[in-house]
Amino acid sequence: MGDGVGHRLPGTAAGLNGEGQKFAPDAAVWRVGDHQGMPNILEPEWEAELPGLRGQRVGAAAGAEKLGATLYEVDPGGRVSPLHIHHANEELLIVLAGRPTLRTGEGERELVPGELVAFPAGRRGAHQVLNRSDERARVLIASTMIYPEVAEHPDSGKIVAISGRPDETAAMFLAFRKDDAVPVTHGETHS
Repeated sequence: MGDGVGHRLPGTAAGLNGEGQKFAPDAAVWRVGDHQGMPNILEPEWEAELPGLRGQRVGAAAGAEKLGATLYEVDPGGRVSPLHIHHANEELLIVLAGRPTLRTGEGERELVPGELVAFPAGRRGAHQVLNRSDERARVLIASTMIYPEVAEHPDSGKIVAISGRPDETAAMFLAFRKDDAVPVTHGETHS
């Protein structure tokens, strides 16, 4: 399957569509080679390994451009990220294994395998995923990929500005302390 060989759609043998009409031969061929890769969330190839956390950007590995999806495995005591708020992107958490803890603006609760939780853009989508249990937890987080993006880290008082996709060479990923904010006109000359 991974050799780029085309696969015909059901009902399209002999150059006919499902209604017996002719079509261009290449129009109804799926080419497996068109995809960058076919990651498997059950057998991940971790691209990032940090203390207490492993991750693989499975959406990017599969060739997604406007959707992100990252598989995380979190050790007991670990976390996916700090409490954060996305102002442009929406995320969806899917618990695959273990019992991770979800922290939001309303408090904390333990999640179970199979649960899905949506985090809309803005303050009501504030969240953090950590592992307070004694076993590893595995979650898949899918998201829109809207740039530029501004995210807040309320616990540390930081603002994060992201100009583009992480795989873009010219993309900026900058963090600032909120307390260092200056007026919009600071440093501007009056010409």
